[in-house]
Amino acid sequence: KPSSADPSFTLEISASRKKVKSGETAIQLSCDNSSDEVSSWAAKTLHFDSPKNLTANRALGFWVYGNSSGGALVIQLQNPSTVNVYNHVVRLDFTGWKYCEFLRPTGMEIEDYNLPGHKYISLRGYNYEKILHIALIMTNIPSHTKAVCSVSPVKALKEYKSTVSNPVLIVNGLKII
Repeated sequence: KPSSADPSFTLEISASRKKVKSGETAIQLSCDNSSDEVSSWAAKTLHFDSPKNLTANRALGFWVYGNSSGGALVIQLQNPSTVNVYNHVVRLDFTGWKYCEFLRPTGMEIEDYNLPGHKYISLRGYNYEKILHIALIMTNIPSHTKAVCSVSPVKALKEYKSTVSNPVLIVNGLKII
C-alpha cells in the first residue's frame, strides 16, 4: 500500500496494459490532492528479491506518460539502509510520452520538492553495489488536482568509458572548432 505524508493527498498504483511505451506493462500512478495547498508526497516502494549491483549501470532510462498536471514524479534508488538514496526527478509539465534518461541523480534542485527523509542525502556519494528498493514518489501536485502518470520499465543503462578526441561541430556546412 502506498504511504503518504498527508491524508488529503492519496496515491493509487496499478499495472496498466493500456498506456505502455515499451515492454508489456507500465506502472500507473494516480494521485489526488484535495487540499488547498501544493501537495506533500506520496510513495510506493518496490522491493527487489535480491540486491542489484548497478555499479556498471548507474544511468537510468524510462518512458513517462504525463497529463500536464504539474508537480513531479521522483524515481528513488534505495540501498539496504534506506538512509542513502538517489533521487531522479521528472517534472510533470507535459502531455503524452516523454523519454527520461538520467546519467546522475538530481542535484541541488531537489530542494524545490517535498520528499520523505532528508533530501540532501542524495547529493553525497552513493553505493550502487546493493540496491534493494526503488521508490516511486509523486510530489508537489497543485491544490485540487488529480495527477496521473504511467512509467514503462525503468532500466539501468550500461555505462561505457570512452574518450572524445578532436571533436568537431558543423553548423550549416561550416566547421566550428
